[in-house]
Amino acid sequence: MKMLWNVWKRNQRKNWKKYRLAKKILAMVMSISTAFALTACVSARPAASDPDARREQAREEIASNSKEDEKEEAIQDTEQEGNGEADSGGKDTADEGGAGTGIVFGSEDAAGYRGFQYLTEERIATSRTDSKKEAAFSVYIPKEEHPRVSGSSARSENAGVYVKVDLEPYLQYKAKDYSLRSNLQKYVDREINYDDDYFDIVTGNIQETGQSAVCEVSYMEYDAWNEEYLPRYAVYGLYLLHDDIMALVSVIVNEEDTTDGTQALLTELEAFYEMEIGWTPDFAGEKQEAFDHKNSANNFEVYSLSFTLPEGWMIDEEMSDDYETMIVPGGDSESADECIALTQSEDMTGMLDWLLEDLEMLKEEMEEDFIDESDYMEIEDIGMTFLGRTIKMEMAEHVDDHVEAGVMYVAEDDNNLYMIYAYTVLEDGEETKLSESVTEALEMLFETGRIMDSMM
Repeated sequence: MKMLWNVWKRNQRKNWKKYRLAKKILAMVMSISTAFALTACVSARPAASDPDARREQAREEIASNSKEDEKEEAIQDTEQEGNGEADSGGKDTADEGGAGTGIVFGSEDAAGYRGFQYLTEERIATSRTDSKKEAAFSVYIPKEEHPRVSGSSARSENAGVYVKVDLEPYLQYKAKDYSLRSNLQKYVDREINYDDDYFDIVTGNIQETGQSAVCEVSYMEYDAWNEEYLPRYAVYGLYLLHDDIMALVSVIVNEEDTTDGTQALLTELEAFYEMEIGWTPDFAGEKQEAFDHKNSANNFEVYSLSFTLPEGWMIDEEMSDDYETMIVPGGDSESADECIALTQSEDMTGMLDWLLEDLEMLKEEMEEDFIDESDYMEIEDIGMTFLGRTIKMEMAEHVDDHVEAGVMYVAEDDNNLYMIYAYTVLEDGEETKLSESVTEALEMLFETGRIMDSMM
């Protein structure tokens, strides 16, 4: 609702002639969403329709599986001891870079471990604890001649991998008030999305398990000195340690400095910080190729959507915002007689199923509401598109000496509700449908569109 309301308010404020029809369609969808919200409040819906409930259920399953794994490991350890098998070597022996040894971030056994080949131990501490006492931790960062360690922070770089570990970093929220996921999301948004030198940013879904949350990001960084764009892969992990101490681990791979030892170094970091690092030696080439392709053709990445439009269509940066992205020929909405607008929301999932329960009745109600204002209206279920199950709404009306025609697609997958609105102005007397150029753009959008659900 907030997203639609802001779009509607902005269109009211701009008072564009072309948005007269858009506002009617938006008003129609707003009325639908309002009814949906009210129905959802008084009706018991399945837990699967609630993202928070799904996440909580997933966390419970993870916790349950972890307990089962611990039981199985305990049984195996007992059997191994009973058979008289030799111990594998304690702190001096590495098993795939520490994996499986229990030498992980925050554990007491981490101090003094000598099994890593590419990482070195540093001690950092903080006095910002609930008990007001200093708390110290062993952290492992890439071996470097001059690592930078100061108080509660340690950082170093080797083989193109930069690692920084901070205890009690500056975050948006307190741990006791907000989840690790919320804090990490705020941090990544602030750190990555608002840097003027970062382009083609792709942020993965935050994985939250137990006492940590991890998010991977890829982007292109502009090197002003050499006037080139360089691929970057990053992973950010937020941890809740004992005494409610929060720690932030940043791992950034600088492609131009990677070596044959980069992958092995990342494997050791994965084991110690218990985070999945998806970088591979193919990453740089694939990221560079995708970036070059995007900037050499009319390829767009908007929210979690990727698609291609005919030559000449551009994002109107001035008129686009967090709630809506405007794409028009030439990139200037004020001078264009046609446009495509996109919105995406994760707060309204479940609305499409509600609409589809009785589409005919909905169509009759909408036609009755707009019968005095519209020359044409059609609402239909067009089945599955790349966006998921999709409803198509069309409307047209005569205004002065021309015809305004618009179409809105409302679609939903497991994660988001998507809305795509297209508009065109036709000469009076023409068929009350979209123009040929807008029709071509929409066909190309749906033919080439995909949901970007993976990092690379």
